[in-house]
This record gives sequence, C-alpha cells and structure tokens, in this order.
Amino acid sequence: MIHPDHLILTTPDLSLGMDYVENLMGVRPIFAGQHLGLGTHNALLSLGNRTYFEVIAPDPKQDIDKNKLWINIEQDPTPCLARWVAQTDQLQTIADLAKQHQIPLGDIQPGSRTQTDGTPINWEATFPAVENFGGLLPFFINWGNSIHPSESLPFLGSLEKISATHPQPELIKKYWRVLGIPYEVKYGTHPQLHAWIKTQKGLIEL
Repeated sequence: MIHPDHLILTTPDLSLGMDYVENLMGVRPIFAGQHLGLGTHNALLSLGNRTYFEVIAPDPKQDIDKNKLWINIEQDPTPCLARWVAQTDQLQTIADLAKQHQIPLGDIQPGSRTQTDGTPINWEATFPAVENFGGLLPFFINWGNSIHPSESLPFLGSLEKISATHPQPELIKKYWRVLGIPYEVKYGTHPQLHAWIKTQKGLIEL
C-alpha cells in the first residue's frame, strides 16, 4: 500500500498561500525553508500519520526564471492543489515498475533542505519535472534516516481521502494500479486532484 506523504498547494506568492490556508482551514502554515537551486520556498503544516501539507511558491531571493521552476506554478492568485507526493521505502522498485510499464515517473535523485532551526533533512525522490497528467501522477519519496517533516509541525487536520478526475480515467487508473495507488479515479473534463481534510473548521475539500 502506498502511503500519501504530502499534498502540494501552489501559489504565486507564499504569504498569499499562507493566508489562504489560514482563512480556509483555521491554521497558518509555518515557513519551512528554501529549495536552493530550484527557485522555490515553502510553508508547511502536519496532517499527522507521517503526512503533511505544503504550500510552494517562487522564491524571490533566488534568481531563477519563474517559467523554469521544477514545478509548474500558475500566476492565478487563487492557490491551487497542484500535486501530491507518495511515500515509499521501495523507491527503486517503484522506479523499475514505472519504467517497465512506460510510466513517465522520472529518475531517482537526492534532495535536501535546511530547516529554519538549521537542521538538515535529506531524501531521495523521483524527480517530478516530467509529464504528470495534471498533477495526478505523484512523485515518490523516501526519507531514509531523516526525521519526517510532519513530526515537528503544527497540526492542520487529518487527510481523509484523495481522489482524481481526468478526461482519460482508465489511463490514470492503470498507472495508479501498477504503482500500488488505491484511490478512485473518475471521468472529468479537466485533470483535477481532490483531497478532503478534517480540520477544526470541519471537512474541507480541496
């Protein structure tokens, strides 16, 4: 069984995204750090159960063209649930399965970030700068010996459900089945990731 690692909400401005989450769900994300060399920075909240919620925006302190970021960020001022990340300790197996079934998952690459308290965290992940079918094909991450980010974050709520809609639902179902992802996919005119989070303000759908 694949375990959800985190949800990614993208926004053209980090403060705007933090305001949006606080107004919608009642808890303000905390600034977590920069993705150096990748042009973004983020703010986080815990979803419990080794899962977290991430707001990502272009980092104005990094001189990187906004059109060349590692993740696509729309300039629409309304933040968007854009991607999700799956956690596994079988990263190479997942990558091999993807290659065998011609799923464009991306190569395994190391990553790191220094937290605001100076603690480094490290991971390996399938690099997501590939076709992702509107954010429905996750990238996969293994934290190794690093402390999981969710363990030191304010609690937003619990992730209750993930689902998806797509113009070609059978294709996404096939990919998810091969990769061990158990969630529902239905037809929709546009690719869209859906998530339900139980918060202090009730059940919120993104």
